[in-house]
Amino acid sequence: MCIRDRATAGWDGGGALAFDGDDAVDFPAAATADVLGGSPRTVCLWARLDDFDHGALFTYGSYVEDGEFGLLTFDDDAHVRVQFYGDASLATYVALDGADDGGWHHYCVAYDSATWALYFDGSLARDGAAALDTGADQRLRLGERAKDGFGLLGALDELRLYAGALSAGDVCALANATACGESDDDVSFDARPSIESYTNPPTARFRLSSPSSNISNALIAKRLALVLK
Repeated sequence: MCIRDRATAGWDGGGALAFDGDDAVDFPAAATADVLGGSPRTVCLWARLDDFDHGALFTYGSYVEDGEFGLLTFDDDAHVRVQFYGDASLATYVALDGADDGGWHHYCVAYDSATWALYFDGSLARDGAAALDTGADQRLRLGERAKDGFGLLGALDELRLYAGALSAGDVCALANATACGESDDDVSFDARPSIESYTNPPTARFRLSSPSSNISNALIAKRLALVLK
């Protein structure tokens, strides 16, 4: 993983990364090897958004029709855009009530090879049909979209990337255990027990850790779920 420019550990979010518009975090290509083309996948994270000016929470893929996968802020009216590139993205502008309140909120984008779904604080905000063919030209990046340099103003924490489409109940459990009557450990998706962690120590350098042993980026791609803590 590469932390570029001045993305630093924030004081909030339990070790979150703070972004001031010219920062980015790049993951190795192996991180998204199993979630390209039309493969099902889910990306979830916590975010505190300080501005809505096209800044990217996350994005990866290729700049061809339906070749990208990401989530961008859109305007100052608390809109986000689920980004696929091309005409399909024109229908993915979503207003999220409360996203601009300066607080932390949970975002998930899921895709099951036919339908995408955006969840906000554990509830479905919008869904629709899509025939994605996500490319591999751009690696998974947090805080900036490489094509246009739109940088995020805010902070990100607890990134989770699954090689499968989480159910609405699983997303709810991740976002709010109390509201769902479940804990984070109750998520039923079969990749859940294989979660590995990127832990952010006080130096703001990222350390790869596993409950059992040190693992490689290649193994993460096989047992896909990444956590930025």
